[in-house]
Amino acid sequence: MNLGFEIIAVDFDGTLCENRWPEIGNPNIRLIDYLKKRQKDGDKLILWTCRTNERLMDAVNWCNDEHGLYFDEINENIDSVKYLFGNDAKKIYADVYIDDKASNHLTMPFIKDVGKLSDGYHTFDGLYAQRRVLFATLCNIFRNSSWKSRRHSDGEVCFGGDWFIVGIDTPEGSYTYHYRMEYWDMFDCPVLEVGREWDGHTEEDVTRLLSLENRIDNCNAERYSRSGDHGGCKYENRVEETK
Repeated sequence: MNLGFEIIAVDFDGTLCENRWPEIGNPNIRLIDYLKKRQKDGDKLILWTCRTNERLMDAVNWCNDEHGLYFDEINENIDSVKYLFGNDAKKIYADVYIDDKASNHLTMPFIKDVGKLSDGYHTFDGLYAQRRVLFATLCNIFRNSSWKSRRHSDGEVCFGGDWFIVGIDTPEGSYTYHYRMEYWDMFDCPVLEVGREWDGHTEEDVTRLLSLENRIDNCNAERYSRSGDHGGCKYENRVEETK
């Protein structure tokens, strides 16, 4: 069936998040980001889960409110499929089914492979690594406007404790990312007991970072001086307010 897009049916417990039924476990950030990209490219997402009633709404709200992940349908076929088949079959039709029960390996090989996907120039893993370095550089340059914390604003540790949140306050509002603790030292900025309260920003607000250029006039971001002895450059990495 060629609809001009692919339909992806994805499970919740054990797939989009760690399986802690009836609670909600730590998020599978890589899969969530992958699905958001697929949807942005025109594909359709169906939440395909055994959750019902209040537990189902908990899952949907978690996806929507905490991770910006929205579904075209929830436990139902999309309208195009209903029209083509002339009915609404009990089985969810999809081109791709993502479910932890589809693999005997808890690491879920298809999720691991997402990082190796490439557009012919860069892989997901490579792009995430570049983004991490670039954001760390920005936070370290504008150290007085940046912060990091092991806890969210409500006092809860980030995603079970193996993650931290790092943010930078711009003239247009905050912008944040989450990273694993192994990258903690990459961000040389003040440590807060709890992170700033989320102001509702999404990936569409990444342009807030551009407003930081307005602070360059009042800030010596980095000093460069020539080294006569070695003929190279010596860098003094520090931020100083211009008096």
